[in-house]
Amino acid sequence: MPSAVFRRDITLKDQNNNTFYDKLQLTYLQMPAFDKQEHQLVTHFDKWAYFLKNLEKFDSIPQILNEPLFEQAFGVAEVANFTKQQREDYEKSRLSYIGLKEVTTTAKEEGLNKVLSKV
Repeated sequence: MPSAVFRRDITLKDQNNNTFYDKLQLTYLQMPAFDKQEHQLVTHFDKWAYFLKNLEKFDSIPQILNEPLFEQAFGVAEVANFTKQQREDYEKSRLSYIGLKEVTTTAKEEGLNKVLSKV
């Protein structure tokens, strides 16, 4: 039996084998077939596949994925894994932070406007 193919790019064809619509393409990833190890990752696509396949195993971000985009994705995954209580606490904390940030921004703008109006 041949080994599984990791990536398949699929286009719809009609009965005459003509592409049905060239703007529609599906990419099917068979994650169990992705077998690259950390030291074998070359492309950004390789890194994403490795990230998605191994995310549940990570306690922290591997050095090879130490990029802002993966750090952000790791953070999203951590929040998605929160319990209901943790999520509620996180949202309260987040809303409080946003409120404080807006108050600070408004105060700075008002202070700057006062200074500029006196000049």
